[in-house]
Amino acid sequence: MGAAMNPPDAIQELMALHASGRFAEMEVRARAAIKIASNSAILHEMLGIALCAQRRFEEALRSLRKAVARQPEDAHFHENLALCQRHLKQYEAAAESLRKSLQLRPHSVATLAALGSVLRSLRRLDEAEVVLRQALALAPQHVQTLCVLGNVLSNLGNNVEAETCFRTAIAVDPANPFALANFANVLVSTGRLAEACGAADGALNAIGAISSGAAPEACELAMFTANVLAGARQYTSAARIYLQVSKVRKLLTDALSAYSTMRQVCAWRITADTDAQCRNRRFSQDELDAISPHTGTMMAIMTASQQLEVARNHSQRFGRPAVLSAARQGATRDRIRIGYVSGDLCDHAFSRLTLPVFENHDRARFEVFAYDYTPPTPDDLRGRIEGAFDRMVSLHLLSDAAAAQRIAADSCDVVVDGTGWTQRTRSQLLRFRPAPVQVQWLGYPGTLGAPWCDYIVADKVLIRPGEEQFYAEKVIRMPFTYLPNGGDSVGDPGTRADHGLPGEAVVFCSFNQAYKVTADVFGKWMELLRQVEQSVLWLPGFREEVREALRREAETRGVSGERLFFAPFVAGHDRHLARLTHADLALDCCPYGSHTTGSDALWAGVPLIGLAGDTFASRVSASILPAAGLADLVTTSLADYHALALRYASDRQLLAALKARVAGCRSSPLFDSKRFARDLEKAYAAVVERSRAGLAPDHVAVSQLVS
Repeated sequence: MGAAMNPPDAIQELMALHASGRFAEMEVRARAAIKIASNSAILHEMLGIALCAQRRFEEALRSLRKAVARQPEDAHFHENLALCQRHLKQYEAAAESLRKSLQLRPHSVATLAALGSVLRSLRRLDEAEVVLRQALALAPQHVQTLCVLGNVLSNLGNNVEAETCFRTAIAVDPANPFALANFANVLVSTGRLAEACGAADGALNAIGAISSGAAPEACELAMFTANVLAGARQYTSAARIYLQVSKVRKLLTDALSAYSTMRQVCAWRITADTDAQCRNRRFSQDELDAISPHTGTMMAIMTASQQLEVARNHSQRFGRPAVLSAARQGATRDRIRIGYVSGDLCDHAFSRLTLPVFENHDRARFEVFAYDYTPPTPDDLRGRIEGAFDRMVSLHLLSDAAAAQRIAADSCDVVVDGTGWTQRTRSQLLRFRPAPVQVQWLGYPGTLGAPWCDYIVADKVLIRPGEEQFYAEKVIRMPFTYLPNGGDSVGDPGTRADHGLPGEAVVFCSFNQAYKVTADVFGKWMELLRQVEQSVLWLPGFREEVREALRREAETRGVSGERLFFAPFVAGHDRHLARLTHADLALDCCPYGSHTTGSDALWAGVPLIGLAGDTFASRVSASILPAAGLADLVTTSLADYHALALRYASDRQLLAALKARVAGCRSSPLFDSKRFARDLEKAYAAVVERSRAGLAPDHVAVSQLVS
């Protein structure tokens, strides 16, 4: 560019360079032109655009600010500044820039959509919805607006309208990957997994292969889609996408986002690398955002303090707590009204454990309601669940606010969240405070980190005295264990041969999900197989790729993969319990241990060798074993865990005596649902009494309460 070139000529050339994607050259030309016309707003703007295109946002910000300062009446300048600020996560500043642009062009649909997206990033969801509906009124088929509004509505628990938004967007632009991926996410949230996979596959086809040079936006959308597939239990497909992205960029945020998926496929070398990066790390905000609370519970390096930090960060994404005007005390009633809120009121571990408690609640003193958002899944247990409550209310078609309003209309004295931060959760609907006392129990093994949850039901093992600081809730300590189990009927066990097991072998088993199995624990299992002749390891019927991965791991540790046996899925919990009786020793996992699986093993008469750690999720075996009178089976190190299992497996007489002890534990407090219900009712009565007296929540030890 010659020194005599006029700014209009420079601008024309810069625009041509931008159109051809020659951004570095555009930067050079813009800097040269600014030396001649330093007061030209458009030249500073073009330099900022060139720098943004090279992802040098900090530098671009200075140029774009200069452009706005020189020409504040240009709406486009404010918009481009906001775009840069968004990339730098300066969301408050971006919102201000967009509002200034809207003062100049109040009917710009694209600007309104951008503002809605920024407000969503600021977790000001109600404001975002208002702005986005304004944009949609101006342009009902504006795809960007439809997609952002769909996400906002999904965040607000309004999946019905969110689905409509995404379907409309896809009808306008059938190959829009953003619309397809987020539509798939809504489908996962509502339990329509097959449909979700179809939409996710469409998104991936639209994104294309992730290879060297892929744009960051493509990588991020691919990672999002991978997490959607993981939510639909397509872990292998999700892991494959993550591995593609990891070849393009090495980001800890990606590794954290994919962590639970990689554990599901037993990709231990990858997760070990992530663990190493996270050890003693102070997480950035982006890293915290990438860690789901559930992921935090399965990371061995994660302390209880860090789990609290992760959970608090997660709870904040739903906005500030708000109190509904309809929420009121039920103090005039003779009976305390309990409302259980859950998305797992079906043939699920939560319901199998809690159903006997629901049925044994003292109806003379308590009314028991259920607020249900379980995906439609007819099963044999559902009818019994429905019969266990005085009233069962569906929240399916209601947004979070409307669902909370519906709960509040019943004036429950206490509501109990039975899902927590697990898949398809809607725990956030309790942020509206539909009841004066709000408790979480059993659904999630750790703190919710949420200011709207008053209490967590635990015991003295799960949360030891002095550890209350690691929980956002006050602690209700049950006298024996927090985990009830009424004990299902056990079907006909048949023979070992009926289940493909060798008749004379020592059968070790662990029916935990794949993500609970770690390299360290698996290594100890393989040591046991090497040391105990004619022993085998019995595992759930994992997907074929997981079975093959575990067989390969066994071979590398000197154990034939043929000594690993995988139990196929069986319909009916009684049939599973029946076959479980053929095991000799159940082996715990850590840091996410045996919960329902451990309790089931004891009911089936199988001793559980427990391995306790330092967090809630790692101590459940240490909670249930003493409640069964088997405290001596709890270990606190891998070495002791291995030694204790080896001791019993190596001595058939000693093992037989132990199994006789375990057979007698059916009469223990662990399996006494009536006693558990009475103890839980004492806790409910105590916390409701405090609330009615105007007292703040405080820790409760049930063993010290009088009926």
